[in-house]
Amino acid sequence: MPNHRTQLVESLGPDRDVVFQFFCLFSRFEYALKRIPRFLKDQERAEASWDEYGNSLKDRFASVSDREFTRAVEYLQSSPPQRQVVRDSALAWDPTQRGDGESLER
Repeated sequence: MPNHRTQLVESLGPDRDVVFQFFCLFSRFEYALKRIPRFLKDQERAEASWDEYGNSLKDRFASVSDREFTRAVEYLQSSPPQRQVVRDSALAWDPTQRGDGESLER
Protein backbone atom coordinates (compact mmCIF):
# COMPACT_ATOMS: atom_id res chain seq x y z
CA MET A 1 0.00 0.00 0.00
CA PRO A 2 1.52 3.37 -1.01
CA ASN A 3 2.24 5.85 1.74
CA HIS A 4 1.52 9.59 1.62
CA ARG A 5 5.09 10.43 0.60
CA THR A 6 4.92 8.07 -2.38
CA GLN A 7 1.56 9.51 -3.39
CA LEU A 8 2.95 13.04 -3.20
CA VAL A 9 5.97 12.17 -5.34
CA GLU A 10 3.79 10.35 -7.88
CA SER A 11 1.41 13.34 -8.06
CA LEU A 12 4.25 15.44 -9.48
CA GLY A 13 3.81 13.61 -12.77
CA PRO A 14 6.40 12.65 -15.36
CA ASP A 15 8.64 15.63 -14.53
CA ARG A 16 8.90 14.73 -10.84
CA ASP A 17 12.71 14.49 -10.95
CA VAL A 18 12.95 17.99 -12.42
CA VAL A 19 10.43 19.30 -9.87
CA PHE A 20 12.37 17.70 -7.03
CA GLN A 21 15.69 19.12 -8.27
CA PHE A 22 14.11 22.58 -8.55
CA PHE A 23 12.68 22.32 -5.03
CA CYS A 24 16.07 21.33 -3.60
CA LEU A 25 17.91 24.11 -5.43
CA PHE A 26 15.28 26.71 -4.55
CA SER A 27 15.35 25.69 -0.88
CA ARG A 28 19.14 26.02 -0.70
CA PHE A 29 19.01 29.40 -2.43
CA GLU A 30 16.30 30.70 -0.12
CA TYR A 31 18.27 29.52 2.91
CA ALA A 32 21.36 31.36 1.63
CA LEU A 33 19.31 34.58 1.24
CA LYS A 34 18.04 34.25 4.80
CA ARG A 35 21.62 34.09 6.06
CA ILE A 36 22.34 37.59 4.66
CA PRO A 37 20.71 40.27 6.85
CA ARG A 38 20.25 42.60 3.87
CA PHE A 39 17.93 40.07 2.26
CA LEU A 40 15.75 39.38 5.30
CA LYS A 41 12.32 40.89 4.92
CA ASP A 42 11.91 41.25 8.66
CA GLN A 43 14.61 40.80 11.28
CA GLU A 44 12.08 39.00 13.52
CA ARG A 45 11.02 36.35 10.98
CA ALA A 46 13.06 34.09 8.74
CA GLU A 47 11.55 35.28 5.48
CA ALA A 48 13.73 36.08 2.46
CA SER A 49 13.16 39.41 0.74
CA TRP A 50 13.03 38.28 -2.86
CA ASP A 51 12.16 41.82 -4.00
CA GLU A 52 15.28 43.24 -2.34
CA TYR A 53 17.41 40.50 -3.86
CA GLY A 54 15.89 40.94 -7.32
CA ASN A 55 16.44 44.70 -7.22
CA SER A 56 20.08 44.13 -6.21
CA LEU A 57 20.57 42.42 -9.60
CA LYS A 58 19.41 45.47 -11.57
CA ASP A 59 20.38 45.39 -15.24
CA ARG A 60 22.35 42.13 -15.01
CA PHE A 61 19.93 40.12 -17.15
CA ALA A 62 20.59 42.37 -20.15
CA SER A 63 24.23 41.26 -20.28
CA VAL A 64 23.39 37.54 -20.51
CA SER A 65 23.47 36.33 -24.11
CA ASP A 66 22.47 32.69 -23.55
CA ARG A 67 19.38 32.01 -25.72
CA GLU A 68 17.81 29.56 -23.25
CA PHE A 69 18.16 32.12 -20.46
CA THR A 70 16.67 34.85 -22.66
CA ARG A 71 13.69 32.61 -23.50
CA ALA A 72 13.17 31.88 -19.80
CA VAL A 73 13.16 35.62 -19.01
CA GLU A 74 10.70 36.27 -21.84
CA TYR A 75 8.44 33.52 -20.52
CA LEU A 76 8.52 34.92 -16.97
CA GLN A 77 7.69 38.38 -18.32
CA SER A 78 4.71 37.12 -20.30
CA SER A 79 3.52 34.69 -17.58
CA PRO A 80 4.75 36.05 -14.25
CA PRO A 81 4.36 33.88 -11.17
CA GLN A 82 1.56 34.76 -8.81
CA ARG A 83 1.77 35.50 -5.10
CA GLN A 84 -0.10 33.46 -2.57
CA VAL A 85 -2.24 35.63 -0.29
CA VAL A 86 -4.93 35.21 2.32
CA ARG A 87 -8.26 36.62 1.20
CA ASP A 88 -11.41 36.25 3.27
CA SER A 89 -9.65 33.72 5.53
CA ALA A 90 -8.77 31.50 2.55
CA LEU A 91 -5.66 31.03 0.44
CA ALA A 92 -5.81 32.75 -2.94
CA TRP A 93 -3.47 33.92 -5.69
CA ASP A 94 -2.78 37.48 -6.83
CA PRO A 95 -0.83 38.51 -9.91
CA THR A 96 2.58 40.06 -9.31
CA GLN A 97 3.27 43.36 -10.96
CA ARG A 98 6.52 45.17 -11.37
CA GLY A 99 6.32 48.60 -9.80
CA ASP A 100 7.61 51.84 -11.28
CA GLY A 101 11.38 51.90 -11.18
CA GLU A 102 11.71 48.21 -10.40
CA SER A 103 14.20 46.31 -12.50
CA LEU A 104 13.46 43.44 -14.87
CA GLU A 105 15.27 41.19 -12.43
CA ARG A 106 12.65 41.92 -9.75
